[in-house]
Parts: sequence; C-alpha cells; structure tokens
Amino acid sequence: MPGTGFLGREWIFELLVLTDEIRNLMNDRASEIALTEVAKRAGMTTLRDACLDRVTNGTTTLEEVIRVTMAGHDDEGAETETPPSTEPTP
Repeated sequence: MPGTGFLGREWIFELLVLTDEIRNLMNDRASEIALTEVAKRAGMTTLRDACLDRVTNGTTTLEEVIRVTMAGHDDEGAETETPPSTEPTP
C-alpha cells in the first residue's frame, strides 16, 4: 500500500476465545494469571509468544518484541500505568 506507511508491516495479535470455563472464571473474578493459564491450555497464543515466534522465524528482532510488548511496564514486567477502561460509559 504505497503512501500509507504500512508497507512491510505485519499484524500480530492475541485472540481470547470465550469458552464456558473462561466465562465462569471471569464471572468469579479470577486473577489474570488464572485466566491466562486456562486460555493457553485452550490454545490461545499470547501476544508476546506470537511476537517471539516472529523472532524465531527472523521477521523481527527481540528488541522490537520487548519495545512493543513491554510498553506500560517497568523492568520487572509490572504495569506502570492503568490501561484505559474498556467498560462502556453510562
């Protein structure tokens, strides 16, 4: 797509399929860790894992993965700011 700034870029994403087990965990307000473990067992690939696959196949660098996936986190991986809410406003 000449002139758009998107030539040569790849989409990397994370998709969570809402299973009954995950829905129940969400309703029970389970931790992010518990939700992630169940989702990964169900076949979800995390954003970071998808990025690391790109490093392995040579389409990006580890530095770029860290830059993209660690935005909003400190050096230990803890969130540094509260992400915007995805809840609808009343």
